[in-house]
Amino acid sequence: MKMAGSFLKQYDILEELLNLQNEDYVNLGMPDMQYNMKKQDDKDIGLEDIFSDEYLNSLNITQLSILNAFWQNKYTKMLNDVKDALFVIETINLADKMEDDSYNIELTDEELLNIIYKINLCDNISKKFDNNIAIGEETKDFQKKYKKYFDSIIPNSENSFIEDYSHGHIQRNAIKMIYKTKLDMLNNLLLTIEHDRNVTNWGYIKDVNGKDDIKREKFILIGIDYPGFNAPLKIHIRREELVNYLKLIREDKSTVIPVYGGDSCLMYKGKMLTSKILMPLTEKTQGEIIDKNKKINISDLRRSIIQQLGNLVTKKVKTIKKIWPNEYIDIETGEIGKNVDGKIVPREEDVR
Repeated sequence: MKMAGSFLKQYDILEELLNLQNEDYVNLGMPDMQYNMKKQDDKDIGLEDIFSDEYLNSLNITQLSILNAFWQNKYTKMLNDVKDALFVIETINLADKMEDDSYNIELTDEELLNIIYKINLCDNISKKFDNNIAIGEETKDFQKKYKKYFDSIIPNSENSFIEDYSHGHIQRNAIKMIYKTKLDMLNNLLLTIEHDRNVTNWGYIKDVNGKDDIKREKFILIGIDYPGFNAPLKIHIRREELVNYLKLIREDKSTVIPVYGGDSCLMYKGKMLTSKILMPLTEKTQGEIIDKNKKINISDLRRSIIQQLGNLVTKKVKTIKKIWPNEYIDIETGEIGKNVDGKIVPREEDVR
């Protein structure tokens, strides 16, 4: 968690994410939901503060797992982006030129696609050999073919397989370790929230385009509304790994979980709203959510968004109706319906 914060701050990503999130709040007409980089008073908390020992030590294990899952996931994605960006810079020898502030990087779409192909090839080789490929005499023939091919499409690069493969080795190892940690943490988190009375809404998030064929999906999206944070946690997990985990921890081997309730895809004025940051609710931000829920009317375009945010407040408010899942899915078979003793019973409309 702290490593994620340091990395995101080092590359100015933390501030960029904060600005993008605050921009969404302003556009939604919820300016009091905005956060700062550093806390303004004792009742406030800044984005940088959530990575401090003082704050992390104040959380219970579930809160820490929620926060950690989000930021480790963000860290993994950004680390991969930085790895690829540095690869592009080295491939076409941009490092020295970029020291000149007046230099403008110009890459054609074809040049960029060729470099991306090289990146993907090295990454796929790493995955195939579990990042432990032995580069020696047995790979000389491949190295020659690699150089010959990329010399023909990226002539201004050295195109050494050894250098290109080694470039992202450390980052790939880091991403692999982070993913393993995230998987263990998410599995334990799902086990915890399944019996947590504070969590009314969690589960499998349906495909936004209505193309649900879960048996063909390698990854599925899980959503969790954990009260006390500014947004739901939404995170991908390998379906097969979750199936195996559920069978391992459940006596009945059931692979049935809830279908996430409410709107899984939050749209406003044609723009999909995503969570750029995950932060604890403060007295001010929670008050903004409660106030907007009291005043919202049925024709307001923000209604589903504000109601979803209402599911995250920790206070009991009469005007805020909690969201609950109303159907379940067997993530192994894809059956959707009611959950009866760990088995799916078809919905009435599916029987007709």
